[in-house]
Amino acid sequence: MSWKIVVLTLIVALGAFGAGYLWLEKVHANTIKITMACGGIGNSVGPLAPFERVYEGAMDGNRVTLNRGTAGKEGFEEWKGDASTESFLITGSYIEVGAKTLSFKATKTNTGFQADGQRGPRKCHIDAVRRGSV
Repeated sequence: MSWKIVVLTLIVALGAFGAGYLWLEKVHANTIKITMACGGIGNSVGPLAPFERVYEGAMDGNRVTLNRGTAGKEGFEEWKGDASTESFLITGSYIEVGAKTLSFKATKTNTGFQADGQRGPRKCHIDAVRRGSV
């Protein structure tokens, strides 16, 4: 095997690794940690009690997204928002003992956004922070 083929193979391999590395860095830079705290329902015991969940979503430019689970199956959740203005709306749906909707009024912060709204029958608050902001 000639040295030219070896060098060319090495350059192609390094180029592929470098492109993959840059892609991973971009994905991680867009990642946001979403902490959602929701109030209870009725007497607030068992599954009706208040809860807090932490999700991983994305804030890519002005687009906010969260996708979790398999569409049409229990545990699925999808959020979408257009953060092109300081205040924006996040809407979506989830499946938890049937299909339900969610809607939050959000405001951008220096590190991500905060939001208040409804997730099904519950009132919830969200703090979302970009990866590396804390």
